[in-house]
Amino acid sequence: MAQPKQPIQWSSVTESSTEVAKLHLLTTTPKALAKEGYVFDPLTESEIWRKMRCKNCGQRLKKYFPPLQYSRYEQEAGLITLEEDQVGEEMEQYATEIAQPARNTTSRKHLCMYHDGLLSKSVYRCCNGHMYTKGCVSNPSHEACDLGEARAQWLFHSTPSPEIIPALQTPAHVPKKIQKQNGYRGARRGRGRYTNVHSQSSPSPSPFLGTKDVRTAVALDCEMGTPKNGTSLDNVLIRISLVDFFTGQSLIDKLVAPDVEMLHYNTKYSGVTFAMMRIAKQNRDVISGVDAARELVFRYVDANTTIIVHGGSGDLISLRMLHPADKIIDTHVLENWYQDIRDQKLKRSLKDVCLRRCGITVQNSKLDNGRAAGHDSLEDALACREIVCAWLRLIPNN
Repeated sequence: MAQPKQPIQWSSVTESSTEVAKLHLLTTTPKALAKEGYVFDPLTESEIWRKMRCKNCGQRLKKYFPPLQYSRYEQEAGLITLEEDQVGEEMEQYATEIAQPARNTTSRKHLCMYHDGLLSKSVYRCCNGHMYTKGCVSNPSHEACDLGEARAQWLFHSTPSPEIIPALQTPAHVPKKIQKQNGYRGARRGRGRYTNVHSQSSPSPSPFLGTKDVRTAVALDCEMGTPKNGTSLDNVLIRISLVDFFTGQSLIDKLVAPDVEMLHYNTKYSGVTFAMMRIAKQNRDVISGVDAARELVFRYVDANTTIIVHGGSGDLISLRMLHPADKIIDTHVLENWYQDIRDQKLKRSLKDVCLRRCGITVQNSKLDNGRAAGHDSLEDALACREIVCAWLRLIPNN
């Protein structure tokens, strides 16, 4: 059980056109965001294949492609789209090819090593080995995970368009002044690969069926866990927190029940345990899967909403969200982009940046036994918000 601590006094910001304009000045360059791993376009078939893992040991299969096979696969993959009728049986053939061991591996008798027992309290029951020890079962070759599941698991969705009625459907006889009053807006013009993802793919309508409450700016933080072998996933969303930037109101703060079996919840960092997830499921106080979590986010976020994160590429990827680069403020990138040359060696973790720039200590919760209680995603989202508030105070109003 975590020990109670003194509440933090967070800053207040009044929503105005001036503050919104200052927020836009803090957005970093598309190139910097792409370098940090942000995704702005749906994954191609070739990129999905690079996500493939061995279903037994979890190793990336791209490491074991024979050189000639790999080059031929790359050449073919460039001509293949995501449509099922165009894929045919070619990619299924590669699924059997990459499962074979690489060339000159006759001496490598134990290419695939894994545990086949259950994991209990960080110990495998099959051999009583720790969760990070070498596997006790060996195979001469790897076995690829299911391609269809990989496609579904790595399907990204664009944030919904803020346009109520497309430009082509705007009545020509309605004056422009009346059009603006009634929400008629022209189609947003694309401004490049990273700036507006909707210029390359049609805007996806919000799948959320409830009442939309779109905010101007929000702060987002997610916690991820590690799935069991047998899937192409790296991390799985297990908790999400969304905070309105101007009011500080908590919009979303819930656990997310994973769609796949989990190896562990990274409790040391996420603060989420199997017991917490089990109790939340019993009380029905949990979001069922990443798709439902993304739908809930789309209630408050559209393509015009500014999202504030700290090293948030993993957060948006875990949600499978495509958001315009000119509407993302990453405080981790921001600190590196604007800091003094003499301060290049300063740490940029959320805890260090929040303490250095705002004088607020976060991520210091302790359990009764004195150990760290893990991160609180709601506190981390508010900390991101606080860092941006400190930057806004440095920008003059005129």
